[in-house]
Amino acid sequence: MVLLVACGIDTSRTLEPPTRQATPAPSRQVTNTPTPTATMDPTFAYWATAQEAMFSAEYTQVATTKEAVLAFATQFPQLCGFTTEAVSVSPNGEWIAADCWLSGDYFRVFQTHGDQVWDVPYSAVMKYYPNFIGSVNALHWSPDGSTLYFTSSSCCADIDSMSNGGALYRLDLQTGVWELMIAGSFNYYSFSPNGKYLLYILDSQAGKSNSVRLHLLALRTGNEETIVADGFEQAGWAVWKQDGQKIALAAQTGSLYSDDRKDALIVADLQKLEWQTVIPLSEDRLAVKGWSNDDILTIRRANVMEYNDYYVNVFEIVFYDLKNNLFITPTPAP
Repeated sequence: MVLLVACGIDTSRTLEPPTRQATPAPSRQVTNTPTPTATMDPTFAYWATAQEAMFSAEYTQVATTKEAVLAFATQFPQLCGFTTEAVSVSPNGEWIAADCWLSGDYFRVFQTHGDQVWDVPYSAVMKYYPNFIGSVNALHWSPDGSTLYFTSSSCCADIDSMSNGGALYRLDLQTGVWELMIAGSFNYYSFSPNGKYLLYILDSQAGKSNSVRLHLLALRTGNEETIVADGFEQAGWAVWKQDGQKIALAAQTGSLYSDDRKDALIVADLQKLEWQTVIPLSEDRLAVKGWSNDDILTIRRANVMEYNDYYVNVFEIVFYDLKNNLFITPTPAP
């Protein structure tokens, strides 16, 4: 069941994004590679084992994170968020960000070995505040420890959305000054492993009359490139190759709540500004869970199945070899 909540009327002040220099998007022919034909027929026991191993690892990670958050709450009285999703720690351990929706309408960032505390009020970054509060979440800590990128999230999911945030902001951890980078609601953001690039997809560009536009922004120079993926209406849930030169994404046609929604998996080459289809459109829900150094994608595929009077999601773990463009069955561990 999906619960829809009216967001109310926008009464907040208008924020304008800072001026940045960007090169025009090149006009390049997008390449769509033919659908691979090689498949596999694994045994049920094999996939049951693979799924159990993956889900156990995910649950273990969540449990470990919750334990760490509780430890932080004891150690740092500044901490105002007590859920796994609301707390984020910088890679160097020097900063903690917390969404303070339980204790107040603000987003807090503070030092673990210092007295700096930066509070960002919801009224400054929330589009529908105070008619609907929503949340503010940390998205990415810069590798050099100087910057935090955070986003606002508001109710409720747009029908064409594959979103992990709304407007995107950049916070200078040394001064506490934040600035708006990208406006809008229900956008999708993903940062490269080295922190040099930002992939973003605007929800305002989604829909049946539009193709997916993958925006690649160089964070240091402000230069921007665009890849247009024809045949899809929205994309997201990206996983980067470790060298930062390619991205695997889920792409879809149809809307979030419609019967005609179909998902595919695509890979974008950020050097050539091209893309290819890896898994063609189907009714399965696709998500990339890993990209190995030898170009093997670990993919979680879900399908809704009906049992008597109720529906369940049936998950399957599949592996795809990008070098040979085919599904594979990994060699079982001895």
